[in-house]
Amino acid sequence: MQPDVHSLRVVVLLLLLTFRLHVRAQELDAEEGLLDLDIVAAEGGHPDEIDENSAGVDAEGELERPPKPKARSARPWMLKLASVPRNCSNTMAASRPTLERLPVKVPPNRVALKDLFVTRDNYNRLGLTGLQYPHSLPPNASAIARRYKWRTCAVVGNSGTLLDSQYGASIDKHDVVIRMNQAPTKGYEPHVGRKTTFRIMNSLWSHRYAHGYAPWDPGFEHLPLEQKTTLIMSRVTVTVYNSMFEFWRKRRPDITLLLLSSRVVSVVRQVLTDYRARLCRAGYGPYLGGNTPSSGYMGVYLALQMCGKVSTYGFGINEVGGEKVSYHYYKGYAARKFGTDVHTFEVETYIIEALQEMGYVKLCKHNYGEEQHARRGYMPEFHKCGVA
Repeated sequence: MQPDVHSLRVVVLLLLLTFRLHVRAQELDAEEGLLDLDIVAAEGGHPDEIDENSAGVDAEGELERPPKPKARSARPWMLKLASVPRNCSNTMAASRPTLERLPVKVPPNRVALKDLFVTRDNYNRLGLTGLQYPHSLPPNASAIARRYKWRTCAVVGNSGTLLDSQYGASIDKHDVVIRMNQAPTKGYEPHVGRKTTFRIMNSLWSHRYAHGYAPWDPGFEHLPLEQKTTLIMSRVTVTVYNSMFEFWRKRRPDITLLLLSSRVVSVVRQVLTDYRARLCRAGYGPYLGGNTPSSGYMGVYLALQMCGKVSTYGFGINEVGGEKVSYHYYKGYAARKFGTDVHTFEVETYIIEALQEMGYVKLCKHNYGEEQHARRGYMPEFHKCGVA
């Protein structure tokens, strides 16, 4: 009796599929097979982004109601990969898991250091099309490295906890100071310092800066933008980059632009997603929010790739002894009174704390105590945190 060739093929395919699933399961257990979710703005942006233009702005220029989610036509496989863990272990481990084997430094097989930013040397290779001003890009990664001193870097978040400290002088002593989006320095110098080397701009604020639009008081002169600042544009289309260059090249020729590679965003999101799953398996969570990295977390990750020593400020808790701390340290400037569902700030804070335990960063924040520092007053010994 002749064997059924069709049946044999089916059996072979099933065996191959079973073997592949077994291998994949082992990879996930060992956390070697990490997901690469690269949803760039050119493909419609992240499915969990928000539309801050839908939020109301009060008399002080603060967003007074939560914005609506953006309507996105995300592909099914994107939504599947972007999902967050819900059913966490009922048994909590004695301590939170480490970042071991996660790509704290960009993996060379995924992103070469020379490709952190888009340059004249790599923009064709990175597949960028429609770039109208290639001469506005730095010639190569070496030119970026030579332009700045990288020995010490301060990454300044936007948390209202900054008002409980006076880190300004310590922040300004760093070679590089990285700030987020439209966060102001004027009027808050004792708390956040004056110096600004970089501003990391998300897609929303890249668009607003590219058109000189300040929603609290329309007009580009009201947008926080210190002298000789470099704007790092993240998760934007080439069209927005073109608009940004066109708008500022004559109005502020002292401003420099850098375009962050979407591959870096992918790796940052991967660390966040995988560590969140690791927390869940250890009985921590589930946590609120999506898996879109915040600008602050992007800044910390980027600093790790470029700087000798990294200090972080304005990250972490927004509640002290049951007292709510303001979400942003500033008023006006489209400050928010609430978090957004697209980010998971708790998980990001745990990542930064884990980075500190590994010796990668110095996390400067209050531990409070002593009657919440005499009802949230200043403690001078904390003001020198991060000084090199």
